[in-house]
Amino acid sequence: MVKWNGWWLLALAAGLAAGPTIPVAAADEDTPEQTTVGAGAAANGDATTANSVADFDLEGGTLALVAVPVLHFERASVEELINGSKTLKTQGELTPQLQVNDYRGSNAGWQVTAKLGAFQLTGAADRQLIADSIQLGQATVTGDNTATLAIDSKNFSGIANTVLAAPQGKGSGQTSAKIAAAALTLPQDVTILAGNYEATIDWTLTAAPQATQP
Repeated sequence: MVKWNGWWLLALAAGLAAGPTIPVAAADEDTPEQTTVGAGAAANGDATTANSVADFDLEGGTLALVAVPVLHFERASVEELINGSKTLKTQGELTPQLQVNDYRGSNAGWQVTAKLGAFQLTGAADRQLIADSIQLGQATVTGDNTATLAIDSKNFSGIANTVLAAPQGKGSGQTSAKIAAAALTLPQDVTILAGNYEATIDWTLTAAPQATQP
């Protein structure tokens, strides 16, 4: 009996000496990453260092053809086209100008092509006139990253040709081309009818420099 009581008292004493059990909280999964610094401390005036990281995300935008020029050409006469071909110049300043915005953040470059369709006589669906050529003249190209960029004077009547292109590493941000003039050459036509002629220009922006498309 004394022996049993002694064992019970000994166990109780051991539990009290160990102290109460304190629960340990689980690690929070949302706790930010931390940089662990070594336990070694600077001694005798020596320095100890540690590295950490600073970062941020930069979101890219879009590539967009913001504006294309409207080309108003000077007047010609029926007599001139019966007698031969005729080259017309644009009237006044071309508005709006050609503008491309590139905020992709890829610096991959881009290309703008143009293609002039057939001129249609207003009010006469069966009367069309296909120009011999149309070309953009000199232009001032400005923007955020436009070094070496220039308007191309290739003929784009009936064929898609490049008029402005940014090679890889150029053309990021805003690019504007203020075109001084354009020239339209009409063929000789002895059956030409008087009236207003209008044609559509298809302007196409591609996301990277490409070869000329037929």
